[in-house]
Order: sequence, then C-alpha cells, then structure tokens
Amino acid sequence: MKIRVLIISILTTIILLSIDSQAQCGSCNKCDENAYRLNKKKNNILVQVDGSEQEKLSVQKKSDDFEEFTDFKDDGQSYETKSQSKILNSQLNTLLLVFIAVILAGIFVRFKSTRHFRVLFMIGFFIYLGFYLGACPCPISAYQNVILAGMGQDVSLFSMLYFLGLIPLTFIFGKVWCGWICHLGTLQELLHIQRKFNILKGPKSQKIMRAIRWILFFGLIVQLAVNQTNWFCKVDPFLVAFNFISVYSIGWHLLGLLIISSIFIHRPFCQAACPIGLVLGWVSKIPGASTLNFNDKCTHCNTCMDNCKIGAISKDNGNHSINNIECNLCGECLSSCTNDALFFKRKNYK
Repeated sequence: MKIRVLIISILTTIILLSIDSQAQCGSCNKCDENAYRLNKKKNNILVQVDGSEQEKLSVQKKSDDFEEFTDFKDDGQSYETKSQSKILNSQLNTLLLVFIAVILAGIFVRFKSTRHFRVLFMIGFFIYLGFYLGACPCPISAYQNVILAGMGQDVSLFSMLYFLGLIPLTFIFGKVWCGWICHLGTLQELLHIQRKFNILKGPKSQKIMRAIRWILFFGLIVQLAVNQTNWFCKVDPFLVAFNFISVYSIGWHLLGLLIISSIFIHRPFCQAACPIGLVLGWVSKIPGASTLNFNDKCTHCNTCMDNCKIGAISKDNGNHSINNIECNLCGECLSSCTNDALFFKRKNYK
C-alpha cells in the first residue's frame, strides 16, 4: 500500500511532464515532422487574386516563417538528417539503459540484500518507459516487427533489437525483464488490490488463462501474416494508458477491461495475453539457461507457493515445482523461504 501511495504521488507530477513526452522521447519524429509539414502546407497556399501584391505578401510570409530553418542550410545538413541523428542517439541510449538494467536486476534478484531494489527498478522504468517515452518503444511491437521482418517487411532495426536483445539476457540471467523492468507489468501490479480478491488463482483458472494466451499468440501471428501490419499498436491499451489518446475507441474499451481485470487478478495481461512473456519463458527450456529450482532443504511448507502471485509454483504428490516459463523472477518466493530451499542453476543438457 505504501508503494502504491508513493507512486501515485510521483505520477501527479510526472503526468504533467509527460504531456510533452512525445516530442522529447526521441523514439519517433512524427511530432516534429507534422509541425514542419503543417507550416509548409499552410504557407504554400496562395490565394489567387488579380495583381502581384498578394503573391508578394505570401512569398514574404513564407520567407519569414521559414527563417528559423536557415541554420540547417548553413550547417550543410538538412532538418531531417539532424532529426534522424538525434533520434538514433536517443534510441541507442534507451537500449543501453534497458539492457544494463536487466543485467543489474539479474544480479540483484540473486541476493537477499539487493532484492528489495526491485521496487526502485519498477518505479523508475514505469516512469521512464511509460510516461516519459509514452510506452514507445513497445516490447510487443518490437516482437511483432521481428515477425514482420521475417515476412520481408521493412521495419525498424532498433525495434527488433529491443526484443532480440532480451533473449540472450534472459538466457543468462532469467526472465527478470518481466518482473523488474517491464512498465506494462508494473501498471497491472499497481492496479491490483492484494489480499482482497483471490479469484482466478486456482490451477484450473491458471490453465484457462494460459490457454487463452496460446490462442491469442497464434491469432496475432495469423493477423501479422494476413495483414502484414502492426495493427495491435492502434488499439494497445497500454499506449492509451500512458498517452491518454487512442486511434480507435476500442483502445479505451480495452484499457477499461485491463483496469478492471487487474484489480481482481494479478497481472492478467501477462498471464492471459502477453506474447513477450511467453517467448522469453521458452528461453528457460534451452539447455544452459538460468532457471529457479528447489533443493533438498525444502520442507514443503507451501510458503513459497502462497507468495507466488503469478502462480508459477505448484505442488504435485507432495513435491513443489517451478514453472520457469511462467516465473517472472520477482523474487518473492526467494525472500519468503526461511530454509533457503530455492536456488538458481543452469538447465541441464539432455
């Protein structure tokens, strides 16, 4: 509760700053391009009248309005070139920051003394990736762009690297991106009322949500194959939540569904829809990947299972097991276990 109050207080200030975030983030140059083109179009419209005075006034007005762009010509570099260079630098900085954070999170989750830093990671990237950058770049769009690139479409290299870079990092450190960095997951956790509602937490409910995720996963691939366009970003409820705008009204409806479901269910989108968590979870099946497991110190007290909000720990015939595909390495089970019965190891080669 204290964490939720703290973040809400911070967001009061951040939201005001985030109104301007699209122009500051450097993730795209649409704002600057649209402003430039709008001015150009407006000043190129000449009213056809007799005489030359009106034309002279239009030419003079056009010259005055575009005087601010003359410095680009003096530098021997176009407006678009400078804008693209600025965007590229910003994108590379964002990638570097995110990847370093994943590495640090992968180290911190392994030690009890540093595990509490997860809250700071979540708050920081919730503000930075969510409100400051306007949830763009989006990890889900990055995943879709990888598929589109495989179909021969021309997509952003930066966007693909955003997703592809998480795969080797997940292999080495585990799925800490989901539990420590992802602003989409943090938004759901902030909305969830812990210990108030326990619906849809049983094994059957977990299986149903995971089945829904598989259906949506293949449905997304079919949509990409048929339309060959990133349609999800036009209705993405997270983009609506962080930017307060939506291309279509369905985006607002999906946001409402996300809010309501997140109140009652812990990370409902992660459990029932997110393709990123599913793909990164598959990495745990690769021989040599970092996984979380039980050792012989386990007394089967169920403490870890009770503290696993994502439902990754189960008990079968008196023995506990961890589904590393579902585990987002939040570290709650590690912190709650008093017997040190959980440890990290590399998946055995078979």
